[in-house]
Amino acid sequence: MPRTALLIGALLACFGSAACESGGGSPVPLPPCDWSKLVRVVDGDTIVVRLAGEEETVRYIGVDTPETSHPTRGVEPFGPEATAANRALVEGRRLCLERDITNRDRYGRLLRYVWREDGTLINEALLAQGMAQVVTYPPDVKYVESRFIPAQAEARNAGLGIWADWTPGATATEAACFRPGENACDCGDFATRASAQAFHDTHDPDDLNRLDVDGDGLVCESLP
Repeated sequence: MPRTALLIGALLACFGSAACESGGGSPVPLPPCDWSKLVRVVDGDTIVVRLAGEEETVRYIGVDTPETSHPTRGVEPFGPEATAANRALVEGRRLCLERDITNRDRYGRLLRYVWREDGTLINEALLAQGMAQVVTYPPDVKYVESRFIPAQAEARNAGLGIWADWTPGATATEAACFRPGENACDCGDFATRASAQAFHDTHDPDDLNRLDVDGDGLVCESLP
Protein backbone atom coordinates (compact mmCIF):
# COMPACT_ATOMS: atom_id res chain seq x y z
CA MET A 1 0.00 0.00 0.00
CA PRO A 2 1.40 3.48 -0.85
CA ARG A 3 2.78 5.51 2.08
CA THR A 4 0.18 8.28 1.51
CA ALA A 5 -2.67 5.81 1.84
CA LEU A 6 -1.19 4.42 5.05
CA LEU A 7 -0.92 7.91 6.55
CA ILE A 8 -4.48 8.79 5.59
CA GLY A 9 -5.72 5.53 7.12
CA ALA A 10 -3.88 6.22 10.38
CA LEU A 11 -5.26 9.75 10.58
CA LEU A 12 -8.81 8.57 9.98
CA ALA A 13 -8.47 5.91 12.67
CA CYS A 14 -7.12 8.49 15.10
CA PHE A 15 -9.52 11.34 14.33
CA GLY A 16 -11.67 12.27 17.32
CA SER A 17 -9.80 9.98 19.70
CA ALA A 18 -8.70 11.50 23.02
CA ALA A 19 -5.41 9.64 22.73
CA CYS A 20 -4.56 11.58 19.55
CA GLU A 21 -5.27 15.07 20.87
CA SER A 22 -1.88 15.84 22.41
CA GLY A 23 -1.15 18.54 19.87
CA GLY A 24 2.25 17.27 18.81
CA GLY A 25 4.83 14.62 19.51
CA SER A 26 3.76 11.20 20.70
CA PRO A 27 0.02 10.92 21.46
CA VAL A 28 -0.82 11.03 25.16
CA PRO A 29 -3.03 8.06 26.05
CA LEU A 30 -6.16 9.38 27.71
CA PRO A 31 -9.32 7.53 28.75
CA PRO A 32 -12.52 8.08 26.77
CA CYS A 33 -13.51 11.70 27.37
CA ASP A 34 -15.18 14.68 25.70
CA TRP A 35 -13.13 17.66 24.56
CA SER A 36 -14.21 21.08 25.71
CA LYS A 37 -12.98 24.67 25.77
CA LEU A 38 -12.48 26.53 29.04
CA VAL A 39 -14.77 29.53 29.49
CA ARG A 40 -13.77 30.57 33.00
CA VAL A 41 -12.54 29.34 36.37
CA VAL A 42 -15.11 29.54 39.17
CA ASP A 43 -12.92 28.46 42.09
CA GLY A 44 -10.42 25.77 43.01
CA ASP A 45 -12.55 22.79 42.02
CA THR A 46 -15.12 24.20 39.59
CA ILE A 47 -14.89 25.55 36.04
CA VAL A 48 -17.22 26.56 33.22
CA VAL A 49 -16.56 25.08 29.79
CA ARG A 50 -18.10 25.12 26.34
CA LEU A 51 -19.10 21.58 25.46
CA ALA A 52 -20.98 20.65 22.28
CA GLY A 53 -21.93 24.29 21.80
CA GLU A 54 -23.32 24.76 25.32
CA GLU A 55 -21.82 26.27 28.46
CA GLU A 56 -21.60 23.75 31.30
CA THR A 57 -20.40 24.09 34.89
CA VAL A 58 -18.03 21.26 35.79
CA ARG A 59 -17.30 20.13 39.35
CA TYR A 60 -14.12 18.07 39.75
CA ILE A 61 -14.78 14.56 41.04
CA GLY A 62 -13.12 13.34 44.23
CA VAL A 63 -11.54 16.56 45.48
CA ASP A 64 -12.54 19.58 47.53
CA THR A 65 -10.72 22.91 47.73
CA PRO A 66 -11.09 25.72 50.27
CA GLU A 67 -13.99 28.07 49.60
CA THR A 68 -13.78 31.59 48.20
CA SER A 69 -17.45 32.61 48.25
CA HIS A 70 -19.31 30.25 50.58
CA PRO A 71 -22.56 31.83 51.90
CA THR A 72 -21.66 31.12 55.54
CA ARG A 73 -17.91 30.41 55.61
CA GLY A 74 -16.85 33.19 53.25
CA VAL A 75 -13.24 33.11 52.07
CA GLU A 76 -11.36 30.21 53.67
CA PRO A 77 -7.57 29.96 54.12
CA PHE A 78 -5.95 28.92 50.83
CA GLY A 79 -9.20 29.52 48.94
CA PRO A 80 -7.72 32.22 46.66
CA GLU A 81 -4.51 30.18 46.28
CA ALA A 82 -6.48 27.09 45.24
CA THR A 83 -8.39 29.13 42.66
CA ALA A 84 -5.12 30.54 41.32
CA ALA A 85 -3.61 27.04 41.16
CA ASN A 86 -6.61 25.77 39.24
CA ARG A 87 -6.42 28.70 36.83
CA ALA A 88 -2.72 28.08 36.22
CA LEU A 89 -3.48 24.46 35.36
CA VAL A 90 -6.40 25.02 32.99
CA GLU A 91 -6.22 28.51 31.53
CA GLY A 92 -5.71 28.54 27.78
CA ARG A 93 -6.05 24.75 27.62
CA ARG A 94 -8.36 22.39 25.80
CA LEU A 95 -9.78 20.09 28.42
CA CYS A 96 -11.09 16.56 28.10
CA LEU A 97 -13.90 15.61 30.49
CA GLU A 98 -14.11 12.04 31.75
CA ARG A 99 -17.29 10.79 33.39
CA ASP A 100 -17.33 8.19 36.17
CA ILE A 101 -20.78 6.83 37.16
CA THR A 102 -22.79 9.91 38.14
CA ASN A 103 -23.42 12.49 35.43
CA ARG A 104 -24.52 15.53 37.46
CA ASP A 105 -24.66 16.62 41.08
CA ARG A 106 -27.74 18.00 42.84
CA TYR A 107 -26.89 21.49 41.59
CA GLY A 108 -26.92 20.40 37.96
CA ARG A 109 -23.15 20.58 37.51
CA LEU A 110 -21.35 17.98 35.44
CA LEU A 111 -19.18 15.71 37.59
CA ARG A 112 -15.94 14.97 35.77
CA TYR A 113 -12.29 14.07 35.87
CA VAL A 114 -10.58 16.79 33.83
CA TRP A 115 -7.58 16.03 31.64
CA ARG A 116 -5.19 18.28 29.79
CA GLU A 117 -3.81 17.34 26.39
CA ASP A 118 -0.43 16.55 27.96
CA GLY A 119 -1.97 13.86 30.19
CA THR A 120 -2.21 15.95 33.37
CA LEU A 121 -5.25 15.01 35.48
CA ILE A 122 -6.29 18.33 37.04
CA ASN A 123 -8.06 16.74 40.02
CA GLU A 124 -4.86 14.89 40.93
CA ALA A 125 -2.59 17.87 40.24
CA LEU A 126 -4.46 20.03 42.76
CA LEU A 127 -4.03 17.30 45.39
CA ALA A 128 -0.33 17.04 44.59
CA GLN A 129 0.08 20.80 45.12
CA GLY A 130 -1.66 20.68 48.50
CA MET A 131 -4.50 22.82 47.16
CA ALA A 132 -7.23 20.20 47.60
CA GLN A 133 -8.12 17.23 49.74
CA VAL A 134 -9.72 13.94 48.82
CA VAL A 135 -13.48 13.75 49.25
CA THR A 136 -15.23 10.60 48.06
CA TYR A 137 -18.79 10.21 46.92
CA PRO A 138 -19.36 6.58 45.90
CA PRO A 139 -19.86 5.25 43.31
CA ASP A 140 -17.56 7.87 41.70
CA VAL A 141 -14.27 6.56 43.07
CA LYS A 142 -12.30 5.44 40.00
CA TYR A 143 -9.01 7.14 40.89
CA VAL A 144 -9.31 7.48 44.67
CA GLU A 145 -7.08 4.58 45.71
CA SER A 146 -4.71 4.52 42.73
CA ARG A 147 -4.00 8.24 42.28
CA PHE A 148 -5.81 10.62 44.62
CA ILE A 149 -4.89 9.27 48.05
CA PRO A 150 -1.18 8.83 47.13
CA ALA A 151 -1.04 12.40 45.74
CA GLN A 152 -2.66 13.80 48.88
CA ALA A 153 -0.33 11.81 51.14
CA GLU A 154 2.76 13.17 49.38
CA ALA A 155 1.53 16.76 49.63
CA ARG A 156 0.57 16.31 53.27
CA ASN A 157 3.90 14.79 54.23
CA ALA A 158 5.71 17.60 52.39
CA GLY A 159 3.63 20.23 54.19
CA LEU A 160 2.36 21.79 50.97
CA GLY A 161 -0.52 24.25 50.77
CA ILE A 162 -3.37 23.40 53.14
CA TRP A 163 -1.08 20.90 54.88
CA ALA A 164 1.49 23.53 55.87
CA ASP A 165 0.87 22.93 59.58
CA TRP A 166 0.58 19.16 59.19
CA THR A 167 2.89 16.89 61.15
CA PRO A 168 3.19 13.25 59.99
CA GLY A 169 1.13 11.15 62.39
CA ALA A 170 -0.83 14.18 63.63
CA THR A 171 -4.17 12.52 62.93
CA ALA A 172 -3.53 9.75 65.44
CA THR A 173 -1.93 11.92 68.14
CA GLU A 174 -4.31 14.86 67.86
CA ALA A 175 -7.37 12.63 68.00
CA ALA A 176 -6.66 11.17 71.43
CA CYS A 177 -10.40 10.56 71.65
CA PHE A 178 -10.27 7.93 68.91
CA ARG A 179 -11.56 4.46 69.78
CA PRO A 180 -11.85 2.09 66.81
CA GLY A 181 -15.48 1.24 66.13
CA GLU A 182 -16.83 3.72 68.67
CA ASN A 183 -18.46 7.15 68.59
CA ALA A 184 -15.90 8.87 70.80
CA CYS A 185 -14.79 12.05 68.96
CA ASP A 186 -16.38 15.34 68.07
CA CYS A 187 -15.19 18.39 66.15
CA GLY A 188 -13.82 19.98 69.32
CA ASP A 189 -11.07 17.36 69.31
CA PHE A 190 -9.51 18.89 66.17
CA ALA A 191 -7.75 22.19 65.58
CA THR A 192 -8.55 22.50 61.88
CA ARG A 193 -11.04 21.20 59.34
CA ALA A 194 -8.15 19.67 57.37
CA SER A 195 -7.03 17.57 60.34
CA ALA A 196 -10.62 16.49 61.07
CA GLN A 197 -11.10 15.54 57.42
CA ALA A 198 -7.85 13.56 57.39
CA PHE A 199 -8.96 11.72 60.53
CA HIS A 200 -12.35 10.98 58.98
CA ASP A 201 -10.90 9.78 55.67
CA THR A 202 -8.21 7.66 57.30
CA HIS A 203 -9.75 6.28 60.49
CA ASP A 204 -13.50 6.78 60.29
CA PRO A 205 -14.75 6.66 56.67
CA ASP A 206 -18.12 5.30 57.86
CA ASP A 207 -18.47 8.38 60.10
CA LEU A 208 -19.21 6.55 63.33
CA ASN A 209 -18.11 9.74 65.10
CA ARG A 210 -20.77 11.80 63.31
CA LEU A 211 -18.36 14.52 62.15
CA ASP A 212 -20.18 14.89 58.83
CA VAL A 213 -23.50 16.08 60.18
CA ASP A 214 -25.09 16.98 56.84
CA GLY A 215 -23.76 13.98 54.90
CA ASP A 216 -22.01 16.06 52.21
CA GLY A 217 -18.61 14.39 52.69
CA LEU A 218 -17.10 17.44 54.42
CA VAL A 219 -16.56 17.18 58.17
CA CYS A 220 -16.43 19.81 60.91
CA GLU A 221 -17.23 22.63 58.53
CA SER A 222 -17.27 25.21 61.33
CA LEU A 223 -13.55 24.72 61.98
CA PRO A 224 -10.94 27.02 60.37
